Amino acid sequence: MLSYEWEEDASPVALWSAQRLLSGDLRDEERTGLLLCLWMGIDRTDESLPPAYARYARAALAAIDVDATRAHPDHPWSALVGDWNDQERAVMHLYAPGGLPENPIPAELSVRELWDCPVQHAEPARTALTELGGTPEDEDA
Repeated sequence: MLSYEWEEDASPVALWSAQRLLSGDLRDEERTGLLLCLWMGIDRTDESLPPAYARYARAALAAIDVDATRAHPDHPWSALVGDWNDQERAVMHLYAPGGLPENPIPAELSVRELWDCPVQHAEPARTALTELGGTPEDEDA
C-alpha cells in the first residue's frame, strides 16, 4: 500500500488540488475537500511553492469569496487552531466518517452545511493567499 505523508513534500498536493479546482470537472461535494487540501499543501510546504505552482494556487483561490461574512458564529475550521494532525483528521473524517471515528471537530460544527459555507471557505483561502504573497496581477508585470 502506498502511503503519503504531508511532511515529505506538500507542494504537489497543492498543485493537484488547484488544478482540480480550476478544471471545473468536479462534484460540489469535492470542492470543500480540494480547497482544504490546497490550503494544507500551501501551509505545509517548508519553502514557498514553486512559481508555476503558486500561479495555479492563486488562480484557484481567486474563485473564493474571501470577504464572505458570517451567517452563524462558528465553522468547522475555526474549531481547529493550528494543529496539523487535527486538520488532516478533520478532512479525512469529512470524507470517510466511518473509517475515522475520532472526529476532532465538535459534533455541532461537523454538519456538511457548515463545511460548505462560503465563510468556511474564506478562512483557509485568506490564509493561503497571505502565505503565497502577491497577487496574480503581480506576476504579469
